[in-house]
Amino acid sequence: MSTDKLITTEELAARLKMAAEGIKKQPGLMRSSVGYMELLQQYVERIRTAKERGKFVATHGTQQPLEIYEAMDVVGLFNEFWGVISDVVKLESVPEALGISLSTGTPNEVCSFFRNMDGLMHVGKWPRTDAMIYATSSCDNVKAFHTLGRRYGIPDFGMERPYHPFTPRAMAHWREEHLRLIAFLEELTGKKLDYDRLKETMRLS
Repeated sequence: MSTDKLITTEELAARLKMAAEGIKKQPGLMRSSVGYMELLQQYVERIRTAKERGKFVATHGTQQPLEIYEAMDVVGLFNEFWGVISDVVKLESVPEALGISLSTGTPNEVCSFFRNMDGLMHVGKWPRTDAMIYATSSCDNVKAFHTLGRRYGIPDFGMERPYHPFTPRAMAHWREEHLRLIAFLEELTGKKLDYDRLKETMRLS
């Protein structure tokens, strides 16, 4: 099984950096295009260097309290976003990753973002991840995070999102789910959440 076409974290960061430099030379583009590409490159670079900087990495889905991650020195890796930018930067990587995922027994009916992640994880080309975190929804991401966590020996944590999110009862439940997440991250990282730092992170956010 060839893995030559699969994109690595290092290659993704390098290609985004080249793209940002290339956009600077294109006349007529909005200046924000350069800033956006630079932010993409910084996002990937944060993930690429997380372990050497002593940070934990959480691969996560949607509806996530990223401010809590930041306050606890946990670097978030949004799997759908990673799949999109991988597709844009190196299109041939994604079909190959999907093929590898299929060979592991993951059915085609599973969301392609998770099959892409599965293929890259299977050959060690997904960024090193300390936890899989998700929120319940009508998407198959719930089962996929849990299943891939078990397959690759990565702890997973699911937040139970209320069906009717804005009732007083639902808001109280959602608050409890965030407290459960904090407890999970405290156990994972071995450090307590600094609520003053969380307040500052929220202010900046």
